[in-house]
Amino acid sequence: MRKRTWYVLACVLSGGLLAVISSVSAVAAGAPGSLDQTFGNGGKVLTDLGVGGGVASDAALQSNGDIVVSGGFGLARYLPSGQLDTSFGQRAVAPVGFAFDGDSGTAVAIQPDGKIIWVGSQGNPNFTPGGTFEFAVARFNSNGTPDSGFGAGGTASTEFFSPPLAGAKEFAHAVLVQPDGKILVGGSARQGQNRFAPIQGAIARFTPMAAWTPASAPAGRSCPPATAASPRWA
Repeated sequence: MRKRTWYVLACVLSGGLLAVISSVSAVAAGAPGSLDQTFGNGGKVLTDLGVGGGVASDAALQSNGDIVVSGGFGLARYLPSGQLDTSFGQRAVAPVGFAFDGDSGTAVAIQPDGKIIWVGSQGNPNFTPGGTFEFAVARFNSNGTPDSGFGAGGTASTEFFSPPLAGAKEFAHAVLVQPDGKILVGGSARQGQNRFAPIQGAIARFTPMAAWTPASAPAGRSCPPATAASPRWA
């Protein structure tokens, strides 16, 4: 059986995203580790996803082999052959429109039922746009449409510090779906209005219905112990 490994690379050119997807097959016509000539154009796919698309940051495989790619643009899906899947979302792209400024996506995961979890950050709506950010999560159905049963219209968010202060920087970088369906999101958090505040590792967990789960920190949130210069959850 052919063992295939997918690689997703990206670069920005003239303000748009050029997503490069390549497949390396362990059993191919060439030497081991050579590009799979049956994928895309000689083992590579180059896609211009438009101005403001951002950089592709993560990818996940659906059970049928389709490739879901995450980035600031939202999600894009490719067939196993490397072609864009135009049946997904809006002509192969599912945009993630969080309600506030500065939204960006960094990671994607597939639930056992096929639904897609996308995580990143968005501007905190309680402060002046452009300087205060919080964790953001979106869930899509397997066809790229927003899952209205998750959070508020398919999206959920949280901040880590109480009370929240202007200038907080909270960015999600990774997501994992646990065997019980709960959604674990990891990243970093830094309290606002304190230039000496350390950058802390931050973890939040959502239930499949986007409600917080009980944990050792309030509302399912956790930051490692901080220095005296920065507040932490007790």
